[in-house]
Amino acid sequence: MGISYEKMYEIHYYECDKNLNCTLESIMNFLGDVGNKHAESLNVGMEYLTERNLTWVFYKYNIKINRYPKYEEKIKVKTVAEEFKKFYALRTYEIYDENNIKIVEGSALFLLIDIVKRRAVKITDDQYKAYNVDKGSTGKNLIGRLERLEKVKNNEYVSNFKVRYSDIDFNKHVNNVKYVQWFMDSVPQEIREEYELKEIDILFEHECYYNDEIKCVCEIHKNEDNLLVLSNIQDKDGKELTVFVSKWE
Repeated sequence: MGISYEKMYEIHYYECDKNLNCTLESIMNFLGDVGNKHAESLNVGMEYLTERNLTWVFYKYNIKINRYPKYEEKIKVKTVAEEFKKFYALRTYEIYDENNIKIVEGSALFLLIDIVKRRAVKITDDQYKAYNVDKGSTGKNLIGRLERLEKVKNNEYVSNFKVRYSDIDFNKHVNNVKYVQWFMDSVPQEIREEYELKEIDILFEHECYYNDEIKCVCEIHKNEDNLLVLSNIQDKDGKELTVFVSKWE
């Protein structure tokens, strides 16, 4: 296991929904920020990466939410770079409330990308050393997370979007949190009102860019006391960009 890092945050009004609960998108922004701060603290952050034409991109996410933080609540977000394997990296996250109770946990798989050639490259020795990750690791925890996700078979709900300039991030493509925002906006209102998202798996398969036309399709499976929502985001030609599997209670 690598070196851990933690940071305190306060939940602001603009990070909440109409019930003053922190949104999933805001939670993901906290996770992304703490990872960036971790890298900066080890001198392998933005400057290190840009000098080498490198960047990290999300490949897969899992987030489990026991309780959503609320407005003005202070939380501690902790992260660890667990394992590296070739060009993949596994990072885990935990969020604790003011009573030091774990309320959110998650993991993310990243790919190290050459931003000029737009292809994956092997993780550098500098990063193994900085994060204190064993280069001889088998990567078994990481490899087990590379499984595919169940995909939509019936397009019960369809929402259309167009990529805005403000959706583009430093990597010149749509920011990962924007895909989640599109997904959440495509879930029917009655589900958002009656249920709460408790777990989500996300697979980022392809990029999209400014002015692209995309659609989000959903398929909903109802059980006695919970829902399984399958969703994917497609481009105008039907190519899948992102896959979501979410559990609601």
